[in-house]
Amino acid sequence: MGVTMGDPIAVEKELTFVYNVNSDLISRMIGFSHKVISPQTYPCKICSLTWSSLHMQKEWAEFIRELPFKVRFEYRDQWKTCQKFPLVLLKEKGETRVLLYPEQINKFETVQELIRFLKENLGDKNLTR
Repeated sequence: MGVTMGDPIAVEKELTFVYNVNSDLISRMIGFSHKVISPQTYPCKICSLTWSSLHMQKEWAEFIRELPFKVRFEYRDQWKTCQKFPLVLLKEKGETRVLLYPEQINKFETVQELIRFLKENLGDKNLTR
């Protein structure tokens, strides 16, 4: 089961981050260990950009909390129709599309670059303040 954040009333848009790890406890523990021991080879760039080894980065958490719509965090085994991860998906007016593919996500070097891209591409002028 994924985690949902944001205003439950704002359902016109929904942003979903799909991690490149399975949701079971063993997979998550192996992922955590991998991220701590060898972060440069960790296969989930969203995780490495937005999390320290123990908690979500403060700047990322604030960005997510301030988004004016629903935000979900899910795992690759919850998305049987997709083959490559991580992904960022945007659901608008009942239609879901890929906002960021793995190849695009892997080019980001910092969480600030990811945030900047999302602000520029989510189409909400309130995000660019």
